[in-house]
Amino acid sequence: MQMLSSSASALYTNVYYPLLVVFCFILLVTTPFSLDNWSMYAGLLLLSAFSLSQILCVKIVQYNGKRFVISSIFGDDISIDNQEIAAVSGSLLIRPELVWIKLKSPCKYGKTIFFIPHSRTFPFSTHPVVEKLRNELRLNQKSSVDRCE
Repeated sequence: MQMLSSSASALYTNVYYPLLVVFCFILLVTTPFSLDNWSMYAGLLLLSAFSLSQILCVKIVQYNGKRFVISSIFGDDISIDNQEIAAVSGSLLIRPELVWIKLKSPCKYGKTIFFIPHSRTFPFSTHPVVEKLRNELRLNQKSSVDRCE
């Protein structure tokens, strides 16, 4: 089984994002409310919401050539056949880089699976994991992000 997710996936979902949520909560509770600080409150609330969504969305993905094994931070594992994959795409110019796998039909985790691949120095193009999976799965579709290259 080849691990497609990096060790940073666990770090981001178990440490970084929860600490960010706690930090935002502490700032929101300890800062006296005034209308002059509304933009700070809005920013902290948005940052907290983004962090919570990342905790729940990012998965651990393994691949053996025929099947994907997908795990959440809660330890639930599911197995998905190659035939169930509709498309593979990835983010550009953001950290951490994300790769998403779109399924033909929804599974326990939804229709799109997100994971953080191994990091690389220059994220100016599609991650090599995306190209590798497209080639192995013989997927020719490209997302709108990839068409901009």
